[in-house]
Amino acid sequence: MNRGAPSVLVLSHLYPSTRQPHLGLFVARQVQALEGTYEIRVVAPTRWVPPLTRSWRKERRLPRAEKVTGTTVLRPRVPQLPRGGLTAESLVLPTALRGLARGLHRQRTIELVHAHFGLPDGWGAAKLAAELHAPFVLSLWGSDVLVFPEKTAPRRLLMNVLRSADAVIAPSHEIADRARELG
Repeated sequence: MNRGAPSVLVLSHLYPSTRQPHLGLFVARQVQALEGTYEIRVVAPTRWVPPLTRSWRKERRLPRAEKVTGTTVLRPRVPQLPRGGLTAESLVLPTALRGLARGLHRQRTIELVHAHFGLPDGWGAAKLAAELHAPFVLSLWGSDVLVFPEKTAPRRLLMNVLRSADAVIAPSHEIADRARELG
């Protein structure tokens, strides 16, 4: 941890774990590239699901904190609805993460909040950044602006997130153009 560097909170449900090492590698690689310049704290919300299926039982066994390629990743449990419920999941995320974010902020002031994915992470990050009086950067990755806005409620949430962001990062012209259309 680089204690003299600006402190960044990275929020991404897509982050590798010891059990799923290839999930969200694009986010992990960016974090690794920036760790020498910034003190980065990664929060990767993990679904709280009932232990009804084999995959859900496996998901429940993820540690609440772990080192992934040298980076400490905090995995708070967040209630989520199987088979959808993106709007509800987005709305509950800031409340579910508020205590953790405030605790991290007390340890060391968070100077920037960076979310990877428009919903649910962007919604949660936008609300937390506002409460912490920190700038908010949003990285979009595709389906968050190309698919989710087909439904009215997610589109409205995403439009709010885009307007709340101090900066938006898009990996392609198509994604950037769609983000501009949405706000």
